[in-house]
Amino acid sequence: MPPLSTGRGVDVITGGPIHGGTVSGAKKHLAEHRHLVCALDVDNRPRPATIPEIVFTEEDARGVVFPHDDPLVLITKINGADIKRVLVDGGSSANVLFVQAFNEMNIGRQYLKPVSYPVIGFNGSIVRPQGSIVLPVKLGDGPQARDVMAEFLVVDVKSAYNAIIGRPIIHDMQAVVSTYHLAIAYVSNLGAVEKVYGGQAMSKSCYVTALKNPVGSGPVPCNPYIVKWDGQLKTASVKLMNLQPDQLYTLTHEVAGSKYNTGKINSGIRQCEA
Repeated sequence: MPPLSTGRGVDVITGGPIHGGTVSGAKKHLAEHRHLVCALDVDNRPRPATIPEIVFTEEDARGVVFPHDDPLVLITKINGADIKRVLVDGGSSANVLFVQAFNEMNIGRQYLKPVSYPVIGFNGSIVRPQGSIVLPVKLGDGPQARDVMAEFLVVDVKSAYNAIIGRPIIHDMQAVVSTYHLAIAYVSNLGAVEKVYGGQAMSKSCYVTALKNPVGSGPVPCNPYIVKWDGQLKTASVKLMNLQPDQLYTLTHEVAGSKYNTGKINSGIRQCEA
């Protein structure tokens, strides 16, 4: 048993620009924040927009295999394209679009705005973005949709994901993320609370990709997994990436402890694309 760290404090784990901006911009934002705190009492400080009550219930976790520590991974419409493998990361101060996905979207590099500052990762590694671009982002469909314009940093690094939704989009959508339920609740264009659910199998598939494709190695292709249902919606077959055609895993509710699973296989709104 390690000794307790009594009396010690940890102020910061890694440096990083706020909102993907410069260090000088971050210092200015901090100074403005301190001024507001010192000059205004709690009741007179700027207030957020009114948000309806957001609640997650046991029903939101229906179909998720527990216990789990999976991140929330979605299929998200970005610039009109359905982008798979989008990580929702409240720890990211910027929205990120990885260059492989950017190229597949056929937008063109002429639309990129130059970026003069680097991106600092959790491990301290520094990457200079290819540029930034503002694109429309949509969660949900029809009356449940929420549309925002969001700035993405386009980054040329190997990743198991195609994009990262960071705090800017989460806050713009007035969203609350529950990785426990693998869901994100947000305020729709009509002002109602709606939810989008991630795919547990998609999340685990990204994890396998990351393990097989460490930094510095070549990209690992990801094949969409194949789902087959039985009459009771209890059995699914998942074709994992980089496996031979005869290596097909059949999964049931009884394999809750299995590393590979299909996530919310009994819900029509649970995303299930790898």
